[in-house]
Amino acid sequence: MTATSHIDLLADLIKLLKKHGPETFRSLAAALRDPDQLASLSETLEVLSQQSSRLGASARERTPQRTGLRKQLDTLAETAPDKAALLRQLLEQLMASDGIPLSDLRTYARQAGLPQLKSGNRARVAQAFVAALLDLDVPQIRKHIEQLAKPQENDRDLAGWSRIILDPNLRSAKTG
Repeated sequence: MTATSHIDLLADLIKLLKKHGPETFRSLAAALRDPDQLASLSETLEVLSQQSSRLGASARERTPQRTGLRKQLDTLAETAPDKAALLRQLLEQLMASDGIPLSDLRTYARQAGLPQLKSGNRARVAQAFVAALLDLDVPQIRKHIEQLAKPQENDRDLAGWSRIILDPNLRSAKTG
């Protein structure tokens, strides 16, 4: 083990100290003074390290990076129940398979200046869209919902291409 990995391990132990409290660590220290307990812990750590190496690096590095949108909405419901209810309703509508096409949702987010929605399944895209609205106030969220409900202009149909070709403002905006 290198000095850096020792430091990383100690940093993780400090986080666990904060999580479990000093009394738990005191009792662990007392248990480690017992030779039988120490041998048992040593054997357990050896087994865990062998199992960990079998999993591979990618499995060890895979950790949840977000707490979950539904958990965030539950927390939000305590302080802003109307906002949380509105966002939950939007999420349910977006998750419905007969809802707005994902391409329209991504296009709207881009045009509205919201964070880019990456490709993924319906649930992932819908959750990312609703998560982008979490920091907005209720009137802004309602405005986005109203805009989203309006039929999107499709500039790839014949009328859209005609407008792009014939309208000099659009032509220069699209190419420049």
